[in-house]
Amino acid sequence: MKQGISKLHKALFSAENRLNTFYVLAFSPLIWMAYYYIGWLPSLLIPLYGFLFLILKKHKLSLGEEANSKERLLGLFVVVSSFFVYFVVSPLFPGAVFYGDINYAVYIIGLFLVFFERHTLKEAFSSVFLIVAASSAPLVSRWVEPYFTPLLPYFTILIVSIARAMGMNATIPSSGPSNVVILHTLKGTSPMQFVWACFGFESASVFATLLVIILLEEPGSAKTKMLWSVVGFVGTFLTNVVRLEFLLLVEYFYGGNVLARAEAHSFSGYVLFFSWVIVFLYLFSRREAISRKIRSIRRRL
Repeated sequence: MKQGISKLHKALFSAENRLNTFYVLAFSPLIWMAYYYIGWLPSLLIPLYGFLFLILKKHKLSLGEEANSKERLLGLFVVVSSFFVYFVVSPLFPGAVFYGDINYAVYIIGLFLVFFERHTLKEAFSSVFLIVAASSAPLVSRWVEPYFTPLLPYFTILIVSIARAMGMNATIPSSGPSNVVILHTLKGTSPMQFVWACFGFESASVFATLLVIILLEEPGSAKTKMLWSVVGFVGTFLTNVVRLEFLLLVEYFYGGNVLARAEAHSFSGYVLFFSWVIVFLYLFSRREAISRKIRSIRRRL
């Protein structure tokens, strides 16, 4: 019996196998989640990003010391408990699933305690913070909704003005709610109402979470980080505007009441938002070269 436990310990925690085993176990729940979310795979993107942040920590984790027996027992307890987090979060998040993002975040913390000394747990911050904060975006959105809703008429005017500039026949009725738009499409008149979700606050919250992690992980001056933060949020806002204008165009030319379909909003939002995140991360990684080009242009002017 002891010999079997010793072999198992060597197979899991030996210097050459420990890190590989950790990553295999960290990835395993994503397979289950992919199966569970088979009807809506974009929901898997946040935990997948969390796992990718763990990959970026591979070198630092390879230097981490092995957990002692007490830390390992605590870690096993946390790993097992992660499967029951649903019963804690479901009262706060009515849309929570049995094994979702929060479960995965708790599971990651448990794995760290199982495989590494507790001081190494700080390397889990990026992944856990991303998963928890991004998953909490809908709840935060509900909290701030009453404060930003008065701005909705101005946002509606912006969207309608852009639509008109693009050649669409869109009007805001002189009487009635100021967030209602009448789109005169090629297939008839289509009334629609812009609501709080149209602001794109949830995508901005997710981007803010990514931004916090990026700015904490990357070196740079406060001025540079502030500048790129402004660029990031402006880009996120414009991405949401592009999403709405795209849906208006589809409605204008093809009809079908596209703007009333939640799946159309969600799918286009996911595609455009994560495309923007990839573009932003690329530009941010090239920030020094971009700064040099800007300085060169200024000197020529």
